[in-house]
Formats: sequence, structure tokens, C-alpha cells
Amino acid sequence: MINNELKKIGLKRTTHELVSHLCDQKWVSEDEITELDAVVSHWLQNPVSTVPFLTNSIKNECNRFVNKFNEKQIENGLLNCVRDPHEPYQLTLNFLFDDLPFPPPLAWDFTFIDLFAGIGGIRIAFQEAGGKCVFTSEWDKFAKQTYEANFGEHPYGDIRKINKSEIPDHDVLCAGFPCQPFSLAGVSKKNSLGRKHGFEDKTQGTLFFEIKEILRIKRPKAFMLENVKNLVSHDKRKTFEVIRHALEDQLGYVMNWKIVDGGRWVPQHRERIFMVGYDPKQISVDKQEIIIPEGPDDGYAYPELKSIIKKKAA
Repeated sequence: MINNELKKIGLKRTTHELVSHLCDQKWVSEDEITELDAVVSHWLQNPVSTVPFLTNSIKNECNRFVNKFNEKQIENGLLNCVRDPHEPYQLTLNFLFDDLPFPPPLAWDFTFIDLFAGIGGIRIAFQEAGGKCVFTSEWDKFAKQTYEANFGEHPYGDIRKINKSEIPDHDVLCAGFPCQPFSLAGVSKKNSLGRKHGFEDKTQGTLFFEIKEILRIKRPKAFMLENVKNLVSHDKRKTFEVIRHALEDQLGYVMNWKIVDGGRWVPQHRERIFMVGYDPKQISVDKQEIIIPEGPDDGYAYPELKSIIKKKAA
């Protein structure tokens, strides 16, 4: 029996040491090394899940490393470990979350994935609503660093390079997909530079179809998508019609949408379109039952700007 008062091990330390260990293995490919931070940090928080680039060889090596790490920490009186009572029987660790601002929940009501995650604003909301994030993706270097500092999980990179079938099963898909190809400022800038915008922007404009493919393959119960309000009117509403047709007519989700001003919650005028959909085969719902609030509930404490911005950044 392990003493419950023994100190927990640090998640950051374990992630760093395990990534370093795997990088020293000659059989690990260059492509796998590129995503090792994501693979290891995802696996440590969800050891029963299969994630992209987690080959059997890497998974077995992770298990061997953790088992040796356990033995060493137990000898030194540093580890408090538990075993998951659910199938499949799997070793899990009781981590010290290194003062993470938003550590993963110990219990949850549903699972979700966080695509085009930025620094994790959507994840915070869904965690507070009782969700457990099982996969995240973001390609901006500095956003990924901030995300990891917030949640202890390093996002995967370019979603176009991810095998969609290897993304963990989930209940809700969340995505704030790139808005520059559709925003008023983005379209104006691209026009001035003679560049394509909307779906004709092959770098960012086509990323919606990555979402569509994940929905088709993984078939989550629900999704929540966010973008700029100009998405609705872009290209004489043709762009939004392509999206609506894909989600409702082709994939069969029941969907509703609304433009909401974030200024009702925070001191910033920020209008966005939110699209929420459910799989009618898993969730019985009519379109009019999908309510997207236009403002906070009664009693909401509207924050002042001075309460949001820190006087001294860490």
C-alpha cells in the first residue's frame, strides 16, 4: 500500500523527461519527433486513449518509461499512483499539476476536442461546463506555448496532417476555425494584395473542410463552431450556404446559428457567429430547441477592464 501522503510528481517534469527519452530512441521517425510533445502530453492526461502518432512502439516505450519512473519514485517516496478501475485496466498517475491555471478535471460528464484552439478560451468554457478535452490542435507556435502553460497539454500542429481516424472519439467537436479569409479586414487586405480570400484561400480558407471530415468520420453527438460575423454575408452568402449545406444536408446534423456580441460579457465589442449542431440519431432535438444566448443570465457580474488585465505579466 502506497502512503497517500507521499508527494505527487510534476506533470511538466514527467512530460519533459519522457519526450527527451523518446527523442533518444533511434527508431522514432522525424515526423513522430515533430509531434512528440503533443503525443506525450495527450497520452499522460488520457492514457486509455489512442491519439495521432501514438504508434504501438511509442506507446509501449511510454509504458516502460512510466513503470520505471514509478519504481524510482516509490523508492524515493515521491509517487502516489492509482489504477483506473474501468476497462481497459490502465495505470494512471496522480500528478501535481505544476500550478496550471486550468488543470484537467478529475471527473467529467462529456468529452470534447478543441480545434484551432488558440490559447484555450473555448476549452476553459467547456471544462467549466463539465467537459474533458481529449484532443487539441493549433499551428501557431506562441499560441501553443501559452496553451501548454494554461493546460499542461501541447497541441498538435497542422490539422491537415492528422489522420482523422486516429483522433479520439468525443462527444462534442469545438472549433474556432480561421476567420481571416472571411473577415472584413482580412478580405480587404487580401484584395489590396491581389490574394484570394474565402474558400479560395488555399492556406486557411479550406480548413472548414477538415472539420467536416472529422465530423463525418468520428460522428460526435454535437459540435460548436465559431467565426466572424462576416462569414454569413461573405461572397453574397455563398460561403455560409456551402457550410450550412455541408453540415445540415450532407452530414445530417440539426443546426442553429446566431451572431452574438461578446461585449455583453466582457468589455470588448466582438461580434461572432456561433453554429451549434446535434446528431439527430444520438440526440433528439429540433432546430428551434437549440438556444444560443444573446447575453448572460441575470445576476452576471460584468467585469471591468482593470479586473482583467494584470498589472504585471508573469
